[in-house]
Amino acid sequence: MNNHRDSSCDSSSDFEQIFEAVNAALLAWDPVGIGFVDDHEYDLEARLILALLPEATSVFDVQRIVHSVFCHQFNEHSAGPIEDYAHLADRIWGDWQARHTRAP
Repeated sequence: MNNHRDSSCDSSSDFEQIFEAVNAALLAWDPVGIGFVDDHEYDLEARLILALLPEATSVFDVQRIVHSVFCHQFNEHSAGPIEDYAHLADRIWGDWQARHTRAP
């Protein structure tokens, strides 16, 4: 069962940190132009992306995941082409890798 929570995060603090990083990236890029409303406009999308991130093995997987979430939550026209998600995917993948490649 998928509970929209990354089971590879060691604690709720880890989850919150990566959630905040993903949400900040979404707000900074504001792919569908709603981020001006408040700082929580992309909370649902960030949670959906986080639920799928453990499946990613590359930045291209993240790009596909993020684009897919936005197509599903909005529509393909509003989401725009997948190519537009390269920079956002790179930022999210970098944050994800930084948190998951730390030495034990």
